[in-house]
Amino acid sequence: MPWSSDLRLSAYCVRRNAAAVAEKKRLRPLCLARRESLTQDERAAADDALCGALLSSPLWQTARLICLYVPMRGEPDVLPLWRRGQALDKRIALPVCGTARSLSFRLMPGYGAMFLRPGPYGTQEPTEDCLPLPLADLDGALMLVPG
Repeated sequence: MPWSSDLRLSAYCVRRNAAAVAEKKRLRPLCLARRESLTQDERAAADDALCGALLSSPLWQTARLICLYVPMRGEPDVLPLWRRGQALDKRIALPVCGTARSLSFRLMPGYGAMFLRPGPYGTQEPTEDCLPLPLADLDGALMLVPG
């Protein structure tokens, strides 16, 4: 079974598990409050530590495709990985929120705000100039998600 099928199955199981949904609802405000309580310096240090740990990880070193996100509301800043990944000839993809909470990805041809546009929920997402990433290409990707 390909990775993408496993992901869909996992998402289906989590949505159907009432205890997991309740726990997520309980933890979300606690995590958001903790994130909001960090000073700018603390947040920058944590972001640097996260990016450094990822860059030295075997997962990063062997991945050819890295799926990132554009941070918002104090989420960890992983954008330095976008630039670094492209310098290492890794393919970088960012998510696009679709209808009915669907998610797809687009390949980023370069680094910078010129490749982004406003998306739903206050997000930034790739412009139409960025090529869609086929679902099959996600198999074996290193995918970073906020939260």
